[in-house]
Amino acid sequence: MAKTRQISSQGYQVTVLDFNGDEGKTPDGVVLFLHGLGAEANQFRDFATHIMRASKLGRKHVRFVLPQALKLEGMDQVGWFGLNLMSWQMAFMGGEEALAAKIRETPEHMHTTRAKLLNLLKEQGSGVPVSKWAIGGFSMGASMTVEVAALLKENPAGLLVCSALPLNVNEWAAGLNGVKGTKVLHLHGRSDPLIPIMASNWVRDMLKHCGLHVNYVAHNGGHDVGGMAEMDAIQKFFQDALA
Repeated sequence: MAKTRQISSQGYQVTVLDFNGDEGKTPDGVVLFLHGLGAEANQFRDFATHIMRASKLGRKHVRFVLPQALKLEGMDQVGWFGLNLMSWQMAFMGGEEALAAKIRETPEHMHTTRAKLLNLLKEQGSGVPVSKWAIGGFSMGASMTVEVAALLKENPAGLLVCSALPLNVNEWAAGLNGVKGTKVLHLHGRSDPLIPIMASNWVRDMLKHCGLHVNYVAHNGGHDVGGMAEMDAIQKFFQDALA
């Protein structure tokens, strides 16, 4: 069982789960996981517990950090950055040319959020080498995962990217050149009604172009992380990354 605490940091309410350790000790590895638009961080407590129970990490002290996004100005749901869903749907319907223009935009609040999340990761991962930091997220949180990784100057343990929307790709490309070789597990549902799988191809190709090692899995689900096979892949990914 994890030792759970609620903290306030960087303006966020954060759930911190310490498996096989407590807050007074430096963990062996840290996982920052970011939820999607309109969701709650605590929805991923069971996800973290499943990962640890199913893994072979033994008695390693692993800390999961689950921040709760805020309701930002101009948004009617909690989220990490400004997002106009209608404009994205128009871009998807407009085909690759329209999407190519859209993905170069930098959403409002994105730069502020990425700085806060990196500071949170540094705070909770104090004393832990960057090589034992893992970052993951779902949907909007997956896009922020890439955004935060683009700020790093050293390779993290790995990135879990589930149903990501391609955004701010010029800055992504420039920043990710500093973490070439980082392992990425990239999942996307073939029947995703919100973020078409076409969008995930842009994310995959950009990550590969920047020199990251991408394991891309197109599963049979929709806007979700997939089924048991995908959960097994996620579990193994964290196990290998934090071993």
